[in-house]
Amino acid sequence: MQAVAVADPFICQEILHSTELDKRPNTGYWIVTEMMSAHNEPNLVSSESTAYWRAVRKTVAVAFSSSAMRNNFEQICSAGQDMVKVLKGKPPGESVDMFRGLLCVSVDVISRFGFKKDFGAVSSFGGGDGRHDFLDSILLATKEAQEFLKKPYRQLLWFLPEVKKSYQTFRDFQSFMEKLVCDMRSSEPVSYDTSAVTMTWAMYMIAQHPQVEAKLVAELKAHGLLATPDNPNPPAPTYKQLMELDYLSHVVQETQRLYPAVAFGTSRCSPHKDVYLDNGRLRVPKGTIVWVLTHSLQNSSFTWEHPERFDPGRWEQQGADQASPMPGKARAIIGSMERHASKPLDHPFNIAAESQAGNYEPPQLRLSRVAAQAQSSELEAALSKFNEQQTGDPKAPLPKRWIPFMDGRRSCLVLRAKRVEWEQVSVRSAI
Repeated sequence: MQAVAVADPFICQEILHSTELDKRPNTGYWIVTEMMSAHNEPNLVSSESTAYWRAVRKTVAVAFSSSAMRNNFEQICSAGQDMVKVLKGKPPGESVDMFRGLLCVSVDVISRFGFKKDFGAVSSFGGGDGRHDFLDSILLATKEAQEFLKKPYRQLLWFLPEVKKSYQTFRDFQSFMEKLVCDMRSSEPVSYDTSAVTMTWAMYMIAQHPQVEAKLVAELKAHGLLATPDNPNPPAPTYKQLMELDYLSHVVQETQRLYPAVAFGTSRCSPHKDVYLDNGRLRVPKGTIVWVLTHSLQNSSFTWEHPERFDPGRWEQQGADQASPMPGKARAIIGSMERHASKPLDHPFNIAAESQAGNYEPPQLRLSRVAAQAQSSELEAALSKFNEQQTGDPKAPLPKRWIPFMDGRRSCLVLRAKRVEWEQVSVRSAI
């Protein structure tokens, strides 16, 4: 099986919006089906974009609308408030597994908001042995699914005890979900661990960057949400206040950029015919898996200025999630390619034309050779020309370089819900 990995934002956009490239259950998504369904039926995550899939997605989307967020905001906030009480009750100096704790918050938020049912995960974290059957089932099933993703041949070794144990773990998880579906008449299970991952990384990065923490404290204080000696028990934030916490939103966005919850990205395939991308210049042979690399796209020096830095301030600029203007190395490469090609290239990373002409030179060599002589005005001119060639309209929206929960037809339904959840927990934790 052939596969190609992609991290160019312009081509990523084409892939994610393409009606010819689609998810294929027999690729890496088979394990999601195996984990979720006792009858081997694809779900919203793993199925192709069929009419049934579109109908289910449309139905589920109603639950995660802006009005639903506003109307249920108190329920969403309550899990964060419960966790703050649990943490305040811990003895000073005691180590706390914050990933586990935030996973409990995620479970309770989504169960209360999405299923009108309290799973009591936060309560289990605060007392007893900390075990929670449903939460432990999620963690075990997810861990076993990851083993299959790392070792696809594992499915052929079904007779081994450890593989049999994996399938039993899936069946246990399915039993929990089937009971929930039966009780709540819900058609779609929900993923929890992505929220906990993002909240855990956000808190870690805040702790490692005192200047970021100071700005967050100032923002919370300005909105009357900070616990102080004069105001030891500030009120929970309202939905309107949450939407006004711009710097907190930037912290969450920057965390998602550095540490996307679904870092391995997503794949697409056209099983029956070749697909042409990039205005016909790139051919994807039929049956080839096209893999959009989320982490690479969001952490590449060809797309971001100083991508290794945790810098929430970069999100203060309007359109910071767009792929242009390209900073640093990419801009220099555009200029060098325009300058040294026998004729102007339509795409800065396309080497096919020059390879066929016999005068290809790796971009890295060009960059080192011409960077000292390149004038910023020349690079900007080349960049403008490139953007216009790609979009056909200089004013058209440019592709995104930030897609923590994908883009296009298969973008994540619960992204807005997750943002509210992450931010309200961050507020309550700061308090």
